[in-house]
Amino acid sequence: MRVNYQEMERCIANLQPYEHGSSHAVRRKTAKGEIYEVYSYTTLVFSYDLTTGVGIYWSDRTYSQTTSRLQNIIKRQFNVEGISNTPPEDKTEEEGLSQLRTVASVMSLGDIIGENQKERNDWKTRMLRAGLDGRGLIMPDDWDELDEDTKTARLDAVIKELA
Repeated sequence: MRVNYQEMERCIANLQPYEHGSSHAVRRKTAKGEIYEVYSYTTLVFSYDLTTGVGIYWSDRTYSQTTSRLQNIIKRQFNVEGISNTPPEDKTEEEGLSQLRTVASVMSLGDIIGENQKERNDWKTRMLRAGLDGRGLIMPDDWDELDEDTKTARLDAVIKELA
């Protein structure tokens, strides 16, 4: 959801994802649960563990006026004192690859579940979106207008690439 500064503060207070010209927040699943992350441009400035209800990262570093404004919003909503200012380590490459292979495996079930080409393609598309939406997946604007043979070729190529 695209927001202004006032709406951004409300989203942060309620741990809701948002998009703004200079910042955004996301909810991300991890092996241990779910976390809420707030970014200024591409820099992580705040991370909150939704499973335990504890702040796990807070950047008190000075970047720019815009980031300082975002940090002040976060400070008004959360007691950031005592939260680690060491950035959390990114997921390991193997963990990320494992998730991609899982998406490919679940997509492949469409060949078993679907009774016809359209059902198989619909399944694969739903699983692709469920697995990668919000993580860089951009479906073609004309996807719904493509013929089933083209969809099959593209979806099978995705499965091959992810597996």
